[in-house]
Amino acid sequence: VFKHLAEFPFDSTIKRMSAVYQDERNDTTEIYAKGAFESVLKNCKYWYGDDHDTLMPLTETDREFIQKNVNTLSSEGLRVLAFASKSFNNKDITPELSAKLTSNREFVESDLIFSGLIGIYDPPRQETAGAVKKFHQAGINVRMLTGDFPGTAKAIAQEVGILPTNLYHYPKEVIDIMVMTGTQFDDLSEDEIDNL
Repeated sequence: VFKHLAEFPFDSTIKRMSAVYQDERNDTTEIYAKGAFESVLKNCKYWYGDDHDTLMPLTETDREFIQKNVNTLSSEGLRVLAFASKSFNNKDITPELSAKLTSNREFVESDLIFSGLIGIYDPPRQETAGAVKKFHQAGINVRMLTGDFPGTAKAIAQEVGILPTNLYHYPKEVIDIMVMTGTQFDDLSEDEIDNL
């Protein structure tokens, strides 16, 4: 039986959310987090790796392995979410720790155990590809702005005709201009934006 103790709602600036539950059966307090993989992963310190029974430190090599899986999922146009958790034995919870578990988001979402990834397909609306084609025929360049991971955004943009499917024909610097993060765009000067 789980008792809901606290929730830190999804925040678009940090791209994750978490919830705190008391597991009365196991006499533990459980924290569950989910969100954009980069946001959740940076707060993870451990994982179970290949040996699903032994908790291990999350190394840089492990992070690269997870990133490869994210790249694979996002190249298929999937939105990738990561999941993580951590647990406390209730007998070890002091009043000070109890207060942190219900009011201190930074503490709750730190030193997490990476649980895994999920890829969700959020298809573009059926009429999008046709609309993009009409804009192109009218000589209008279409741009897509999204909060998705660049690999996911690129795959969806190719699916609806905003980007060509044969990007391997283009030099890297051209592709870098075609697909960029919001942060990269924000760092451009007015002249650089005009040159795009």
